[in-house]
Amino acid sequence: MFIPYGIPGWIFGLLYIFVSAYLDRQGGGRINHGAHLWGAFFGIAFTIVFVSLKGNIDLWQNFIYQIRR
Repeated sequence: MFIPYGIPGWIFGLLYIFVSAYLDRQGGGRINHGAHLWGAFFGIAFTIVFVSLKGNIDLWQNFIYQIRR
């Protein structure tokens, strides 16, 4: 699998979402790209909700730090 070396994770994640959305609209193939797309959205939403419910500012700072890193 081709994974660009030196690219930040959040950029790779955005590219993954855009490619999945594009391939989902194209159809064909034997991969359910819609499931991967909605799984990515669920993962983002779950992380945001979990961090919000925890109410710990250190978790938010760590989350933002990990995205920027």
